[in-house]
Amino acid sequence: MISWQASQRLAKARPDRPDVRYIWNQTVEALNEEFLAPGFSTVLSCILDLTGRPTTSMTYNAINIGRAVALSQSLGLNRDPRGWSLDQRQKALRIRTWWGVLIHDWWASLAHGTPPHIHSQQFDVEVPDLNSLLIGSAMTGDDAGRTSSPRIMGAQSFRALCQLTEILGDILPLIYDTRRGKPDVQLRSLKRIEAALDDWEENLPQSLNPRAPDFQRDQPGALSLQLSFLAVKLCICRVSLLESVKTDDYNNPETWQYLHLQCRRAAKAVIDFTLSLRGRDLHAFWMPYTAYHFASAAILILRCGLEAANDETARDCISSARALVEHLRKAKDEAKWDLADICLSQCEPVVHQLSDDTYLREQRRRNRGSGAAMPRPIAAPPDRAASYMHMHQIERQTSADTSSAAAAAATRPLTDTSMLTADTTLHLGNSNAAVQEAEAARTEGPWDPFAHLSIPDLWEASGLNDYSGLMT
Repeated sequence: MISWQASQRLAKARPDRPDVRYIWNQTVEALNEEFLAPGFSTVLSCILDLTGRPTTSMTYNAINIGRAVALSQSLGLNRDPRGWSLDQRQKALRIRTWWGVLIHDWWASLAHGTPPHIHSQQFDVEVPDLNSLLIGSAMTGDDAGRTSSPRIMGAQSFRALCQLTEILGDILPLIYDTRRGKPDVQLRSLKRIEAALDDWEENLPQSLNPRAPDFQRDQPGALSLQLSFLAVKLCICRVSLLESVKTDDYNNPETWQYLHLQCRRAAKAVIDFTLSLRGRDLHAFWMPYTAYHFASAAILILRCGLEAANDETARDCISSARALVEHLRKAKDEAKWDLADICLSQCEPVVHQLSDDTYLREQRRRNRGSGAAMPRPIAAPPDRAASYMHMHQIERQTSADTSSAAAAAATRPLTDTSMLTADTTLHLGNSNAAVQEAEAARTEGPWDPFAHLSIPDLWEASGLNDYSGLMT
């Protein structure tokens, strides 16, 4: 549905795209009915649903992942079937299906800021090889002898994503385990993970490696895989910073500068990759979780700007964030790219506010005056933008009715409906200095421009209300 206009046949047969929200509701209803008498096909349906776009309800997806994992484990998909007395096609299907579930569980954990359902000690299914991925594929004789056919290239992308997901699975315990080891032990673990990530990049097929002359950006899943790789590097840098804060060495200015430099480089790598995307790239295959990586990079580079050691570095960070937001805005306006929605909803107003040099200097001065520039961690590890920000509130220029509605929403439990209907727009444009000074005076710690960020209204952001079809 998202790529409807990209297909000439579909656009010609029906120029007006069907009502996306109506189709979405029909899909939800069908999947819920499927779970009344679940089976193997239910897991496959759930994987397809989770891979779909746009991402409109994080709660619904989280529930879907949970029940997909529970059903997969009840069907024994978490056990290696290679020694079982099953047909080779059945074995290959079980392996592929398990890794589809695992990929969604672990990447959603990184994106949403929630612990994963699956732990690495609780399954023994090996990463699928190309034979397992291609078994039963209907290829012509010419395709069978080529390594560049779409099916083979897609299988290579999926296998590389499985291997990258394994590395991500080693990072998640460092984020979510409540009983953590000593910081020095954690940092050594991160060094091993970094080495594993370097090996993964070095062993990529030439067609999937952006550094190789034979890189094919049009290969199925190649761009999504590259962004996922950069997101893992970004996560490693942030976890390293958080662990280093707990050590005495963090008080060393050189250590602080080095860690911030690594964070800036990781965030800029994501930004540079995003700026390289052009019209055709936007219609390639993308995992839905990539939408959160843009917001993660934007928030990290903005925080680096606020805590930078000098004004030049701060301006450079804000400039990078502005370039990212402007590029995503262009992609949204011209190509209706739904993956830009979360970053734009969360970060665009803040970027515009901090782009003013006078305003930026004032907030940096306030940040230094609080004494929080060095000893504070930059950001919490999960990608979900809302999970970073729980420090202080920003004065919002809203009507009395909106303020009352927001206050009422804050007193009731957060439900799926409230996520989709709450007004979470950040109004920073006309705030006056007196109000900001008063706000700073009654809160502790540094001013935080991201404090009031929360889950955006993704239905509105995606333009899905443009269609007025029948709702179920």
